[in-house]
Amino acid sequence: MPAPTREEHRAPMPPSSTPSVRVRAIPEVPSSMVGSRTETGPGRAPALNLYEDSLVVSPSGSVAMGLLCNMISNRDVTRVRNTTNFEVVGLFVAQFAAEEALVAKKKAIEVELETLTAKKTAVEVELDETKARAEVEIGCLRSEAANAWGLGKEEFLKSSEFEDVCTKRSLAYFESGFKSCVAQFRDNGYSKEEHPAPSLSVARALDELPDDEEEADNGADEDTSGDEATPPNSPEH
Repeated sequence: MPAPTREEHRAPMPPSSTPSVRVRAIPEVPSSMVGSRTETGPGRAPALNLYEDSLVVSPSGSVAMGLLCNMISNRDVTRVRNTTNFEVVGLFVAQFAAEEALVAKKKAIEVELETLTAKKTAVEVELDETKARAEVEIGCLRSEAANAWGLGKEEFLKSSEFEDVCTKRSLAYFESGFKSCVAQFRDNGYSKEEHPAPSLSVARALDELPDDEEEADNGADEDTSGDEATPPNSPEH
């Protein structure tokens, strides 16, 4: 006995909802509102009538030509009327090629501009790095110059040249002060005739000044002789 088969029932598919298209009716235009197409001059395209020259009302070649003629200037009306389809296609191709060339040129200019911008950025970065390195080098040079000046100053202060300079400055200061004192004495009534001093000489006084080493030796000798001349104190009983 065959096994009972279960019959499957599918639910009916709902009807697909199609969007309703609203058809716009073209209103009828009274004849009184329809203007006549009159020419305004030789070679002039007739005036455009929105009701008669509509591709919806009359989709014909003449209507299309009329629309094209109203879109161009007056001087090109005759040229457009006498142009064949082949010439029109050629003009469109030439126009399209020119536009493509302009687009390609624009893209090339944009690429060149991007390249120049990248180069400018790289140059600015390199300039900043160069400035930073220059500032570091300037700081190092300044510190080296300051150290060299300090070392040179210490060596100069320890040199005999510095001692000579100090001696010359001291002599000049002493001579100037001495002359000033003499001038003040004379201004106060001490004339040269009353108090002659022919034996006074600054140069002679400087020549007679003892050296430092001789003065130190003399001082040491005096101390030694003084110690020898002074007997030791006898101890008190």
